[in-house]
Amino acid sequence: MFLREIEIKGFKSFADKTILQFPKGISAIVGPNGSGKSNVVDALRWVLGEQSSKNLRIDNNINLIFSGNEFRPAGQSAKVRLVFDEINRPDIIEVNTLEIEKVIYRDGKTEYFLNKKDARQKDLVELLASFQLGTKGLSIISQGSIENILKVSPVERKIMFEEILGLRQLEIKKESSQKKLDATIINLDKVTSLVNEILPHFRSLKRYVSRFDKQQEYQDELVNLCKKYYGYRFHTFQKSNESTLLELKNYDDKIKTIESEIENEKVKLGLSNITDKNIISNLNQQQREVENFIKDLNTQKQTLVYEMAKLEGQIEEKTLSLQHLTTNHQPLQSASNVAKKPRFISFENLELKFNNLKQLIKNILNSSDIHEIKSNIVSIENILDEILDIKPTEEIQPEVMVNTAHIEELNVNIETIKNRILNLKNQINEFDKQISSKDIEANDLENRIEDESKKQREMFNLIEHKQRELMNLQRDKQSFNVEIEKNNINIENLKNQVSSMNLDFNFLIKDEETSLILSDQDLKNYYDKIEKLRAILNELGFVDQNIVDEYNDTQKRIEFLENQKTDLEKAVSDLKIVIKELTNQINNTFRTSIKNINADFNKYLEIIFGGGKGNLEIIEIKEKIAKTEDKESAQDSLTAEEETDDKLGVEIKVKLPKTKLDGVEALSGGEKSLVSIALLFAIVSQSQPPLLVLDEVDAALDEENTRKFSNILKDLSDKTQYIVITHNWLTMSSANVIYGVTIGKEKFSQILSLELDSSRDFMKN
Repeated sequence: MFLREIEIKGFKSFADKTILQFPKGISAIVGPNGSGKSNVVDALRWVLGEQSSKNLRIDNNINLIFSGNEFRPAGQSAKVRLVFDEINRPDIIEVNTLEIEKVIYRDGKTEYFLNKKDARQKDLVELLASFQLGTKGLSIISQGSIENILKVSPVERKIMFEEILGLRQLEIKKESSQKKLDATIINLDKVTSLVNEILPHFRSLKRYVSRFDKQQEYQDELVNLCKKYYGYRFHTFQKSNESTLLELKNYDDKIKTIESEIENEKVKLGLSNITDKNIISNLNQQQREVENFIKDLNTQKQTLVYEMAKLEGQIEEKTLSLQHLTTNHQPLQSASNVAKKPRFISFENLELKFNNLKQLIKNILNSSDIHEIKSNIVSIENILDEILDIKPTEEIQPEVMVNTAHIEELNVNIETIKNRILNLKNQINEFDKQISSKDIEANDLENRIEDESKKQREMFNLIEHKQRELMNLQRDKQSFNVEIEKNNINIENLKNQVSSMNLDFNFLIKDEETSLILSDQDLKNYYDKIEKLRAILNELGFVDQNIVDEYNDTQKRIEFLENQKTDLEKAVSDLKIVIKELTNQINNTFRTSIKNINADFNKYLEIIFGGGKGNLEIIEIKEKIAKTEDKESAQDSLTAEEETDDKLGVEIKVKLPKTKLDGVEALSGGEKSLVSIALLFAIVSQSQPPLLVLDEVDAALDEENTRKFSNILKDLSDKTQYIVITHNWLTMSSANVIYGVTIGKEKFSQILSLELDSSRDFMKN
């Protein structure tokens, strides 16, 4: 890490923006007195956190801003910007370049920036301390102050050493922890005092409220019993209402359905009356037509019967003719009796068959039974078939030729009658079929008429049944409404009872389980217990709830304060441990560093003085701490009546060659300067700070010691960057870059980059 650049604008004598770029190693700033060399150091000191007007060589902070002259008006602000490069400390900051800027305005406002972002001075000081940079250490050694290492007190000297040794960050943490500890102890005292102040009043409240603890138990028991009793009864009535409402809905649905059915049946009935009247009228008309048709068929049947009677007359006539032929052919029959007796038997039977035929025809004419007529017709056909089968024999052929002709004619006539009878038979059969069909049709019509009448009667009966059912449903619905009204009245009575006990009805029924099953005896027992508790509570009397609330609030406050007290006591203990650990860490590191510094101290005394012995000795300084006056305070509980705080300091012991006296006080002014330089280089050699500013610390050195000084600078410059303000040419010669500061024509500081050879002439001017 090294300082790469410093930008100064409007700061003291630097009116214009001025930038100085520094390499690693040694940089020299030269110039005549009053040119503004030390103002560069003041700019550095100011940004590093210096707040003392004395150390900044000003009367007040406004003097840091360019005051103006006849050539330039006064500035309105002063700005100094430092740029550090090659940080390489990810444990402290992630970036590798650090830019710190500080600005002050004429109104006194001051701004801080870290890498162009707003920051606080505290944060910047702590950050710089972690890099061994700060105003309390040895980062900047001013003109004439090199001997301060020897002059300051041991404790102050230790602080200076800590900062340049990189221990200042731990000290800052320790100081911060100590401040927290002090504040925590103060808070603990306050909390303890509050507790002690509140406790008497709290005890009084507790005594008052304790009398009503039992009352609260009774009250809680009463609430629990009421939750069970009133909760159960409410939910019972509620469930009954819900069930009844559900039933009512079902009944409403049923009523609507039945009303719709009745209306539909009435509509159907209205349509049916019209339709059925037409149907029945049509059926009656059809029935009359069938009856007329049957009547016509019977008339036609009678006509046929009449015609068959005429056929009977013909058959009878033909029969008489056959009888006559039979009578005239007696001789022929006699002659043939011997030869063909069976033939004569046939003719004897012929008369009998004709007589049967005549009787069958009479039966047909006198009968109205179609089946009987059909049977007689069949018998007639059989007799005619038998008559037609009779033929004369060949022996009497000549004699009976005439009779044969007549017989043939009779046969033809008989065949004609037979055919006619067959036609009549067929017609009668057809009439019978039609009559049978019409009888069936007539029966069907009669049945249909009866069915239609029955259907109407059924529809009337259905409507009447639905109306009765509707009346029953409406009656039941009214009963349900009465039951709901009773339940609502019961619920209202429950609310009134609960209200009389100053209880919240909604709270009682909110969490009550509805699955409870309680008998009448259970409910009676609950009710008796409730009444008993109410009587007990009435005897206990009124409780001032405000006092109870105050007691509860006070109890909560005391519990909070006690918890806070415990936390504070723990915080005090923890902070003490932290402070002790930090102290041990600082002291141990410091002791180790001092031991190493002593070795280098003697080395540099040898270089400068050619011998001598120097030693840094760590001493303990005891300081008394007065105890607090409050004997009951937390501080008193944590400290003894008089305790000590062990602080460390550093004493310097030196014995130079060729001197008889020991100690710093015995040294001359020049010796003190050289011893201080030797000690400074010893500290720097051990701590290796990133930057050290030396403001004319070589002013009192002769040429020989200046040469030694320059050589030591060169040896140490590979680890530490040096910015040297000097008038000494030998010191300049060790620098890697030389800046000259001068006052221009407009009377403000300006910077020139110089070569080593030209720097002598510049200093002379």
